[in-house]
Amino acid sequence: MSRTVPVGFRGCSMWAWDVSLGILLAQTVQVGEEALAAEPENPWLAPTLVELRRHALLGAHAYLDLDLDLNDSQREQLLGMVSEASRRLRQRDAVTRAEIEGWRIVDDQKLPWRSPIEALDTQPIADLGQALIDLVRGDLPPAPAGTLWYFGVEDGPRTIPPVGRGSVG
Repeated sequence: MSRTVPVGFRGCSMWAWDVSLGILLAQTVQVGEEALAAEPENPWLAPTLVELRRHALLGAHAYLDLDLDLNDSQREQLLGMVSEASRRLRQRDAVTRAEIEGWRIVDDQKLPWRSPIEALDTQPIADLGQALIDLVRGDLPPAPAGTLWYFGVEDGPRTIPPVGRGSVG
């Protein structure tokens, strides 16, 4: 069953659909691995990719703090990777359960498919990537009072209450 994931940065928060977040993080890790192969002396990137893999696998079981113990320059590089992952997702129409089941995140661990739908539109996933970038840069507009933004869903973005974590239907 899919669920909401709290995501935050320096006191600002939003919600993400765990299925979309896992796919976005997996794509960001792929971009990051390409960057690491090109610049293996990048000491911060390998541990950051480990953390992103962990969150892709955990889904709704852990708050994602986008601080990630990075300095501003490193964080901007990471946001560039999120942007590239989003761009790649926008180039395609959908991602399928069969495709995701072939992705290995850590060793032989696969990205969990927590959706009852066999194929997902990639645009809401890419929109989630932009929302993460906007959250970190302080460009995400405030949600209406008493709510937080919820990204990564087909009919989103939308808002939901900030307290508790519930199932997405």
